[in-house]
Amino acid sequence: MTANVGSILDRGTPHSGRPVLAPSMVEALALAVTEDAINPRALMLNTDNTPDRWASLSEALDSGSALAVTVAPWVLALDEGRA
Repeated sequence: MTANVGSILDRGTPHSGRPVLAPSMVEALALAVTEDAINPRALMLNTDNTPDRWASLSEALDSGSALAVTVAPWVLALDEGRA
């Protein structure tokens, strides 16, 4: 069974009140949980947490936006749902 998009990897901003993660840490986490680590894709998210578009993981990381990946079937992904 394929898991739905379910892991939002929000890097935060200095003013968001959330920790800011280095892009390399976000990339490592995404690659660890994604369903397809060979050709990783990410769903780029708008600032209101709505879907923007699918892109390569590297393009999504370069954009600086929040992103989501389709997780592997053995990963339990939880999202608190706040924008």
